[in-house]
Amino acid sequence: KQDTDNMNKNFVGEVTSGASDGYDLVPFPCVRNTLADCSNDVADECRPNCCPGGYECRRDQVVGLICKNPSDECDDFLWCRDFADISGNCQTEICEADKMVESIARWAYVFSGMGVLLDMFDIMMFFISPNYVVVK
Repeated sequence: KQDTDNMNKNFVGEVTSGASDGYDLVPFPCVRNTLADCSNDVADECRPNCCPGGYECRRDQVVGLICKNPSDECDDFLWCRDFADISGNCQTEICEADKMVESIARWAYVFSGMGVLLDMFDIMMFFISPNYVVVK
């Protein structure tokens, strides 16, 4: 989860190293959004200041301007592009699946916490009134 969160932070804006989070190695995405000066709403041609250091500006046929990491060969470029959600609308199946998994995981933590609290209440009730079975 931490690696995915760090990588999601690096899809937009300046690249962060993650050293403040206690991680030495942060996964840098092979495809990411351009900087704000070259967003697809503003520019349609690559300029030298469109991408942060270590990335090259390229023009994609589907989403427009993107920043590609030249040192990282993405196994499946289309998957990486769709996961990065360059357009910002999360309209691809890959992006929607990622958001769904994050949502389900969040609810799983909430319900697990509630289950632990109810179990603690049950144990407490057992010690308070062990002969009163109706409460249980």
